[in-house]
Amino acid sequence: MSSAETEVVCVSRDDPRLCAGYHERYPEGEAYPELPSTRVLWVIGFGEPVSVGRGERRSSFVAAPRDRVSMIGVGGLQHGIRLRLDPLDAFSLFGVPMRGLGTEFPEIDAVLGRQGADLTERLFEAGGWRRRFAVLDAALARLRARGPKPDPGVAWAWRRIAATGGTVRISGLADELSMSRRHLARRFHDQVGMAPKTAARILRFERAAELVADPSRSFAQVAAETGYADQAHFTRELRALTLRTPGDLRSQTFKP
Repeated sequence: MSSAETEVVCVSRDDPRLCAGYHERYPEGEAYPELPSTRVLWVIGFGEPVSVGRGERRSSFVAAPRDRVSMIGVGGLQHGIRLRLDPLDAFSLFGVPMRGLGTEFPEIDAVLGRQGADLTERLFEAGGWRRRFAVLDAALARLRARGPKPDPGVAWAWRRIAATGGTVRISGLADELSMSRRHLARRFHDQVGMAPKTAARILRFERAAELVADPSRSFAQVAAETGYADQAHFTRELRALTLRTPGDLRSQTFKP
């Protein structure tokens, strides 16, 4: 296990991003799972690179929304900032289709160009979390201001799916928008990073994973509260998405 000293700098449900500054030391060869998530993971690293994808070494990288577990290998000093971005905010910040990020954890300079590498350097040199996050906030504001705005129909559909924890009837969303289902699915995939049905599935999983961490709730209660047909259905979905059982998820306290 890691000998970790992690400082959470800002976590807010009302903010489209979840941010944490971290300073951790791991034994060589350790790995941790990134569970299925609708959020875009952006790691801005100042320490040792990590192993991602097919074993590529990365310091500062981006991971698109994902419908499967990805393992990230760590070792030595891990130091930097992690951001978990709302996908539509990431679409505006990076200015590229979310589906274009793929599954290979691209380096940030492959997404933002030289300004990505420059930002990493400025954050490292800033020193102190307060100063670093002031620099980061200013950079994000500039990127967001000049980046593309999400399609209003996609944004509305995303909010509807998210507000219901993935239980809304997807087939009805296009009808309410007076848009063809194919057109909505294509634009949604470009800007959110996954198809509407997949996003709904992962949002439901994310909510269930939060509730599973509460030992006062039975797995049957979690299944009922998050829209699964029953506990067996919930267990099958967890196995399909994570190769884990509800008990594994609870005991290991994995969070999406």
